[in-house]
Amino acid sequence: GRHGRGRFKAFSLGHHVEWRTTMRAGNEMLSYRIWGDADRPGIFELDSTKDGPVNGTEVFITNVRANCDSLLEASETVQNLAAKFALYLKSYPDVRIYFNGLPVTPVIVQKKTTDYVVKLENGAEAKLEVIEWKRKFVGSGKLIFAGADGFQLHEQSAGVRSGIGASFTAYLVSPRFQALHAENSL
Repeated sequence: GRHGRGRFKAFSLGHHVEWRTTMRAGNEMLSYRIWGDADRPGIFELDSTKDGPVNGTEVFITNVRANCDSLLEASETVQNLAAKFALYLKSYPDVRIYFNGLPVTPVIVQKKTTDYVVKLENGAEAKLEVIEWKRKFVGSGKLIFAGADGFQLHEQSAGVRSGIGASFTAYLVSPRFQALHAENSL
């Protein structure tokens, strides 16, 4: 995303990656496409196009790597993405994410959400949002540090052992985390 690293991470999924973006500029819609190949990771090509999405970005990854075969199970992938982007999608209700045409909707995997206010000794506050999942996820049992926009900046084990086997993710949200992340101090 905004740090310019995501395009390289996309190559871990497949050999060829293409982004098609359409945005409104005044009264017209502008579309462009960027693409690149893993064998030339620092070289991307760009052109304008007329066949982008209505508004937003579509990502196409082809020649998927053998170690990413789990992505071929669309239902499972959609549920994992729903858990990963739950807080972000809650912060931006107009944002829509689709995987292979299926909507990524956190509500389908959430059991319960509980919010807490955390007050520090210096008077600063953060919000702790705990989401309990309907089923066990690879990323459950984590403490996620997020900026005020709900974008995940860092994650670590929550260090909580549950005797009942609850599946959860705890999101600690503060505008201060964005600055700490930029300073590599988070």
